[in-house]
Amino acid sequence: MQHEVAILERLRGVWGVAQLADAPRCPGSVTMTDVGGTSLNALAKPLAVADLVALGAGLARAVAGMHRQGVLHGDITPANILICRDGAPCLVDFAADQATFDWLSLQSLRIWLEHGPARPLLGPASHTAFTAMATYGDYAAGWQVIRRVLAVGEARGYEPETSQVRFLSSLVGCWSEPLERTVEEARRAREGLIAGGELTNALHTYFVISGALLDCAPLDACLAEVEAGLAFAQQTGGAHIGETLDSYRWLAGVLRGDRSGTVGGALPAERYADNPLAELHAHATRALAAAVFGDPACLTRHATAATPLLPASRGVYTAALVHLLHGLALAGQVRAAAGGEQDGLLRELDDEVCWIAARAGEAPANFQHLLRLLEGERAWAVGDFRAAVVALDAAPREKRSSRVVRGGDDAGAGGGE
Repeated sequence: MQHEVAILERLRGVWGVAQLADAPRCPGSVTMTDVGGTSLNALAKPLAVADLVALGAGLARAVAGMHRQGVLHGDITPANILICRDGAPCLVDFAADQATFDWLSLQSLRIWLEHGPARPLLGPASHTAFTAMATYGDYAAGWQVIRRVLAVGEARGYEPETSQVRFLSSLVGCWSEPLERTVEEARRAREGLIAGGELTNALHTYFVISGALLDCAPLDACLAEVEAGLAFAQQTGGAHIGETLDSYRWLAGVLRGDRSGTVGGALPAERYADNPLAELHAHATRALAAAVFGDPACLTRHATAATPLLPASRGVYTAALVHLLHGLALAGQVRAAAGGEQDGLLRELDDEVCWIAARAGEAPANFQHLLRLLEGERAWAVGDFRAAVVALDAAPREKRSSRVVRGGDDAGAGGGE
């Protein structure tokens, strides 16, 4: 029951989700507010097209709101959907399943294609990009979908929905465009979201920009964004995103020479209970610090812990960081392993190399230097020192050349390496 209450507490204020009552009827019980709803099971079917569009858009909005809080539902069926007095859907009885969200986004796109675009479909249809990228591995198709939805929203003047799609576009833009462009889009989205009163969504832009600036700007620029985000989180009650930004503040401090926080320290498990997004970023930033300061045991521990948490941040740049760090950890394990133990580790390492190689093929400015780094580490791990030197020497050159190519993209980034 405590776990359920913790989830429901995090979902306070999320549209389309059952809400905890402020005062339960009985001490120790879980009491929900009465929405006066009727189960979708009890409604006559088939639904009219207009009702179906409204239902699909409402459910997608509710599920997206849950996911922004790091919560998955997992059992969205007619029995778990209440239709409120005003006709809006309300989700009850939480579990955990990504497939339902994928289905909802695809259905929204199907309705869009069959009946034409509409304001309520803008956000739900754009989530198809995450389904295409994270579920089916088709990054190019996902990018085409979200850019098309964004173009329609801009042409029709749908706000703040267009700014929400722009924010989602900034989340996945790293797979197709330079990171500086991602920063630019996220800042533009933030302005539109704040103007439209969508403060929760505006808050999410801070961790997107902070992660990108860590790679493409001086450290001070990243830290300034983090501090601004933490202040905004405090103003808007966004503690869940504040926990994510705290990890970037910690990392910036360590990289600037503040060693008061130990690189190899364990994470307090209770701090990130029911916040997998914050836990993912905490492990990722600590693994990155361990890689920088040469702590292989810490790198392995945190990279391994971060990998199963990747669904909490589907299709976004953090995934690349985790795949890279996991690959670096595996290369170190290969070097330390006995001959018979290396084969399995090498297969895992090759999977990570292939994953980064696929991303570099579509966005070389963002990932080619990371591919060279991982290729060099693999070569070193198997004793091919000549190949290791060539690849590791190429990595910084790739990074510098990408800065030359990006020269016209000025997102306030100074080109930190």
